[in-house]
Amino acid sequence: MTRRRLFGFLGSILAMLGLWAFFLIPTAMNARDEAVLADVTEYRVLILGKDDAASLCDVMMLASFDLETPALSVIQIPRDTYLAYTSADYKKINGAASSLGGERALCSFLGKTLGVPIDGYVSFDLDFVADAVDMLGGVEVDVPFDMDYDDPYQGLSIHLKQGRQTLSGKEATHFIRYRSGYLRGDLGRMDAQK
Repeated sequence: MTRRRLFGFLGSILAMLGLWAFFLIPTAMNARDEAVLADVTEYRVLILGKDDAASLCDVMMLASFDLETPALSVIQIPRDTYLAYTSADYKKINGAASSLGGERALCSFLGKTLGVPIDGYVSFDLDFVADAVDMLGGVEVDVPFDMDYDDPYQGLSIHLKQGRQTLSGKEATHFIRYRSGYLRGDLGRMDAQK
């Protein structure tokens, strides 16, 4: 898959997730006053990719849809960012949804922290990613190095060889879950996920 097709694919997935959030989770749009919503030209949707083991948010992205331009912009929030979302201590943001009482509470917290209203959210798991990749016939990825990792506790066995290849849905989830070997740690992993 060329870089252009990959960005098109990611844009399509983000647009689909954003529309899903907008139409299926209208109650999450309580961040703004009803009278103000009529004049709003930009909507923000929090996109959360959860792991299978502990329902932690491994991927957190804030997508902004500008309806006038139209344009889509996305920022990714590192899962290991420490924030004070509990009174006890600073904790990693990837566990905030569970601690705060759900995704809607996380939207409210992040909206206040970032100083922007968040209008909705989409939460998906690894099965969604695998199904989406398989529906597209796989995704071409240049695996930067051999990825070998086994975790019997999670039933996880990752074995990908270095080089450009087309990954199946299951292999794509292994690629995005692989954590070690990146020189920049989790930031390197985030770059690979993009």
